[in-house]
Amino acid sequence: MRNSAITAEILVAYSQCPRKAFLVLCTDEQGTPHEYTHILEQQKRLNQNNYLHPLNAIKQPFLEVSPHLIHDLNNQGELVIKATLRTEGLEAYCDVLTRVESSSSSHGDSYEPTIVSGTYSISKEQELELLFTGFVLGQIQKKLPVAGRIVRMGGQVDQLKLEPNYKVLKRLLNPLQEWLVATPTEPPPVILNKHCPS
Repeated sequence: MRNSAITAEILVAYSQCPRKAFLVLCTDEQGTPHEYTHILEQQKRLNQNNYLHPLNAIKQPFLEVSPHLIHDLNNQGELVIKATLRTEGLEAYCDVLTRVESSSSSHGDSYEPTIVSGTYSISKEQELELLFTGFVLGQIQKKLPVAGRIVRMGGQVDQLKLEPNYKVLKRLLNPLQEWLVATPTEPPPVILNKHCPS
């Protein structure tokens, strides 16, 4: 089934190989994930549980927070846990949204994204996922977040500046948005690159 929204997975796929992104976004052909991808997903889930469990206890001591869809951030509180952000053909999952005070009183408070990874170091793909999540969040709150965080294995939290990289993101997003409007009849050509074994 064709995707109706661009996700971080599709954007990262496009950065690795336009053909892969085309197949995920525009066709039913999903392929078989590499075993290494399964291992990373298992580690990510473990790290998410370790990081989010104490936050869940603070936010709602008697309830386990389940993922929920967000179109509007009014009245959401200091922390928003397990949020799926959706707006105008874009969808991003965020483990935690943290409210930050604005330096100017005219803009009011806004949120910054935190995603949890399954690795001990931060990859370019994880940085791109965080950047995309920040962009989608910015569309909802009408203000792009300046920074975001990635939680590595072991609970190490790294803050990354997002603001300088939104222009790079737009160059990747534009062709994908065009594909959503009018799907090309032919997929992009096969280009061998270092991602191919995955």
